[in-house]
Formats: sequence, C-alpha cells, structure tokens
Amino acid sequence: MDNSGTMISAMEKAYSMICHMEAMCVTLDRKLATKFSIFEPTGYDERTISKIIRLLLDPKGGHGQGVKFLEAFLDNLHETFPDNKMIDSFRKCNLEKAIVKCDDTADGRFIDVVITVGNSKFGIENKLTAADLEGQVRDYLKCVDFLIYLSIDRMSPSENSISKEDCKRARGSPADNAL
Repeated sequence: MDNSGTMISAMEKAYSMICHMEAMCVTLDRKLATKFSIFEPTGYDERTISKIIRLLLDPKGGHGQGVKFLEAFLDNLHETFPDNKMIDSFRKCNLEKAIVKCDDTADGRFIDVVITVGNSKFGIENKLTAADLEGQVRDYLKCVDFLIYLSIDRMSPSENSISKEDCKRARGSPADNAL
C-alpha cells in the first residue's frame, strides 16, 4: 500500500474511533448526565425558571437523558388529567423530534415554554411574580393545543387574562385545579 493509502486507512480508523467514542459519551450521559448543570442559567425570575424548564424538557438538552424528563413530565400530566386526549396524543409522538423553545411567539405575545412535536404545540406559562396581561391566556390558547399554567399559589389565570367561562371550556371541567 502506498503512503496515501496508508494515510487514508489511518484517517478512516481514527474517524471510526471518534464515532465510537461519541456513541459511548451519549450512553454515559444517559446514565450520569456528565454535561448537565442546573446552574447553567442564573437567577430565579420567570425567564430563568422557563430556561430551566426548557433545559430539562428538551430531549437534546445538555442533561444527556434524551426524552426521559419530557416523558416523565407528560406521564405526570396524564395522571393529573387522565381523560385529556391532547396529552395522550403528545405521549404517543416521537418525542426525540420534540423542539422545546423559550419565549415562543403567539399572536405577538411570548409563551414562556413551547414544546412542538410535528404540528402539535404544547405551552407552559409560568407565573411567579408577574401579573397576567389582558387577554394573555386567551390569546395563548389560540396558538397552542394545550397550555399548562404554573403559578406559585396554584391559582387559575385572572379574569383579565381569560374569562371564567373560556377557562372552564379550556379545562374541559370546572373541577380541574390548573389550566
């Protein structure tokens, strides 16, 4: 074999070893989350909490756990809302292809976290300190298939954000404690 053949063979071996090592790193990260740090974002305002939620739910996130956190989140929602067909639909999707974003636009407004799988969108609005804006939740519901409204006191959105009747319709049942 001439020098160029030897060089090509050595490069092919090196490439194969790199691919094998990358696969080993993915396997290791699924068990140990070697690149993951919950402290990646700083501060504890709503935007930071949204970034942490996105970081955890993103199958491609630095935690290296793939879809595990997203599956656990959807399983928990299924237990909370067992009759919700949209949650069941999300659970059956190929979650590896999920796109998780912060501050996704909805009619000129920004939903804190949006999970998109195919044509389906799942929104998460967290309210730690900020008040609802006029028509905010109502507008969000026009842009996502399902919306989780997180608040410290587990209160429903304000009537300024969505009427009680629209909130009940969105929930499907007035007995649910969260939208």
